[in-house]
Amino acid sequence: MKKIIILLLLLLPINIYAAPKTIDRNTLDNLGVNKHWKITDKNRSNVLNTYLVNEKKKIYDFSDILTKEEEKLV
Repeated sequence: MKKIIILLLLLLPINIYAAPKTIDRNTLDNLGVNKHWKITDKNRSNVLNTYLVNEKKKIYDFSDILTKEEEKLV
């Protein structure tokens, strides 16, 4: 019985699916950057070209090392 419970507990995290969420920066206050930064016409394109990260997400794969299946497991 203990083996079955342990097996079920080990398989539980495998079934969790984390869907990626895209964020439109234009809808965020100050384009989603620190409120102390002043957004101007000169730096707006740099801000929009910089990755917007979710503070709740723990792993970022900007260099595409992980496969799509691995990213879904995170």
